[in-house]
Amino acid sequence: MLNRFSTVTDITDSLLSLGFSSLLPQTTVSSLPHNGASTVSNSKYPEGQDTFSPHHISECSPEDFNLQPEVPFHALNQDPRSEPDLSLHHSSLQCYIHPRRLRFPSQAHRDGLLKQYYLLNAASLLPVLALQVRDEERVLDLCSAPGGKAVAIMQSATPALLCCNEPDPHRRDWLSKTLESFLPRSLNNRVIVSAQDGRSFGDSETGFYDKVLVDAPCSNDR
Repeated sequence: MLNRFSTVTDITDSLLSLGFSSLLPQTTVSSLPHNGASTVSNSKYPEGQDTFSPHHISECSPEDFNLQPEVPFHALNQDPRSEPDLSLHHSSLQCYIHPRRLRFPSQAHRDGLLKQYYLLNAASLLPVLALQVRDEERVLDLCSAPGGKAVAIMQSATPALLCCNEPDPHRRDWLSKTLESFLPRSLNNRVIVSAQDGRSFGDSETGFYDKVLVDAPCSNDR
């Protein structure tokens, strides 16, 4: 899944040249305002990106196709002091698949840097597609960690509020790093992380949310 908040033109061209194809039809996503600092980031560094190289992809055997080794990436030639111009990003949920099993490089979390893509199973997209989030809706992701579905929601729509709830502290830290890696600071007033017991929302915030996502256990957990 490509990150619409980063520069992905080169990645898209490379994926298509390597035999990848789009998994979903194109849809329009509205632009976002440019203000504020990330609510999930305590980074001292400005936002930037890692870059992808097709040379990092290799075929793998059935017994090890889940392995995703870390590989080095080179920074894009972009002014690191400025945020991306989000008004230019009217992208859809862009997901690509390949007919063969490949060893695809994962981008490591780096404070203040936006990743260009998220590796996930297609099954993890089904709950998000079924929810059909629309712009300016208020959405609760009740069991949010590790964050793939929250990222997918923000790739496919611009909700007024996305509350990502995760009571477990270790998984919540993982969730926060995921959101920090994919969402820019301008979303600080739209995306929040909560640590409540999910059973309390029905009493404390009755009728507040337009849509609630409960993927328990996570489609990607094995």
